[in-house]
Amino acid sequence: RWERAFRLKGMALLLFFLVCFGIRYYLFEQQSKSLESHLGQSCQVSGKVIFQKQRTKGYEYYIQAEEIAFGEMDFLSSHLTFHFYSSEELPVNSRIRLAGQLSAMAVPKNPGEWNQKNYFKGKNIYYRLKKVEIKEITAGEPNLIQRFQEWVKQQSGCYLPEKEKG
Repeated sequence: RWERAFRLKGMALLLFFLVCFGIRYYLFEQQSKSLESHLGQSCQVSGKVIFQKQRTKGYEYYIQAEEIAFGEMDFLSSHLTFHFYSSEELPVNSRIRLAGQLSAMAVPKNPGEWNQKNYFKGKNIYYRLKKVEIKEITAGEPNLIQRFQEWVKQQSGCYLPEKEKG
């Protein structure tokens, strides 16, 4: 009896992983391949900023796209994440609409060199947007971590001396 239950649980778990992998494969791998014919073209992307990092000449961002359009085409639904740089500071979780040029990630030119394409593929990012122009910014709701960070700042303001406040 327990062997049969163990086998059923194992098969259910295997089926769950296969379904999850299949969904991931479709959403990221297949959908990203459908954009290859648009490389170098101007596009508009709307979505949510999910990552921000300050760099020496501006900011690096990841945007979780909700819609994408090329030229005069209608917006298409998208689940892809794009990488871009901008001199404008955009808060994480804000919704933005931007225009840019779709480009592929760089591949290594020499053996043993760092592989940018594989690095970003591990993060499910297949394309970079260049020559980005931000068209619209809508403030988003802060996530749990951001709310906690704000709470810590408020608490430190109440209890710490002036020189030790964050």
